Amino acid sequence: MLPVSQEFLEAIKAGKRSFKARIEVTWTDPYLDQSIQVFANEEANISWVRQIADSKESTTQKWLSLDGSCALDGTYHPAPSTEEEAEDNQVGWWGTSLSDINGEFYAPYPTLTVRFFARPVYGLKVVADDARGEFPKDFDIELYESGTLVHTESVIGNTGVSWQRDISDLQLSTITEMKIIIKRWSHSGRQVKILEFFSSVQEIYDDDQIMAINLLEEREVKDGSLPIGNISSNEIDIKLNNIDYRFSAGNINSPLHRKIKVNRKIRAWIGLELPSGIIEYLPLGTFWSGDWSVPEQETYASTSARDRLELLRKTTFSTSEVYQNISLYALAEIVFDDTDLEDDEYWIDTELQEFIIPWGYFEPVSHREALRQIAEACGGQVYADRKNIVRIEGPSFTNIVQS
Repeated sequence: MLPVSQEFLEAIKAGKRSFKARIEVTWTDPYLDQSIQVFANEEANISWVRQIADSKESTTQKWLSLDGSCALDGTYHPAPSTEEEAEDNQVGWWGTSLSDINGEFYAPYPTLTVRFFARPVYGLKVVADDARGEFPKDFDIELYESGTLVHTESVIGNTGVSWQRDISDLQLSTITEMKIIIKRWSHSGRQVKILEFFSSVQEIYDDDQIMAINLLEEREVKDGSLPIGNISSNEIDIKLNNIDYRFSAGNINSPLHRKIKVNRKIRAWIGLELPSGIIEYLPLGTFWSGDWSVPEQETYASTSARDRLELLRKTTFSTSEVYQNISLYALAEIVFDDTDLEDDEYWIDTELQEFIIPWGYFEPVSHREALRQIAEACGGQVYADRKNIVRIEGPSFTNIVQS
């Protein structure tokens, strides 16, 4: 169950309740936007600047550095030095210049530049090294339109690893380049370490902006083979208010022009207004949109979106290897390792270690189908939970949780 406050539990039992809804749509996808180019005026021997635009905001490990700040205590790890290793590890941009005793850098300051096709910028975000607890204290962010500087955001005295600011009131709709210029760091004798800088186009809708939400959570039974079902098929239908023609294809002045496409990331919440006036939200899940419907004679935009397992249905698990005397747990690990999921984005029930099969082999199938076959073999189930984690559970898991 999802954790809630005591005030929420009391409010949900009240005779009169005020429910709220919230939807967040990410209208840009850095994985698919081939226009993104990243440059740095300095880079350490190991530095992965392209990772500053992949929407991942946490380092995989506390990376080892030769700046004198590390101890051989087992908490530091060598940074990934190959493309293959970098696919599974988050490092970001590391510079070469070391800050002085006051944490200051000197000109030419460490500078990171991101270029892309013209797009609106509603907010700025900078995420530094959360494992080391290091971050920029003083920095400038410059925004350009076709080479012309149109806005500079100067930050002095930042105190957190993650910094962000809303600039939607500036109405910057055709930005083509962003720069971050770092002038002072949180620690002396360290180089810059930036994990995320490129800001995706996200919008949050609530209140009258949402016309309808319909959530379907179910279990699919494959050929009636399992009475409890073995894989989820979660889906959400949303309908957003388009009274201002924000979603209309013909509105070239809309900040969403040419961005209303399939595979847009959607997160949804249901909330309850508490007696204190605070709205406490619970997640309904994370989904990816199908086609959008924006009728010209109507005032809404709608889509149906499915959870992460739908993405795994579109990717192929293909291996010619035959596995002998292998557990279903190990098979599940092999399948997950072949996806683009991070280690904290899936969970395998340890009960699957008890199921040893003499021979294992997969025909070329989708990753979703491979997971379904593993769950079917043990009478378990697979689903994406409301925190966007793909879970494969053994047959006893439900009973354990209920007891």
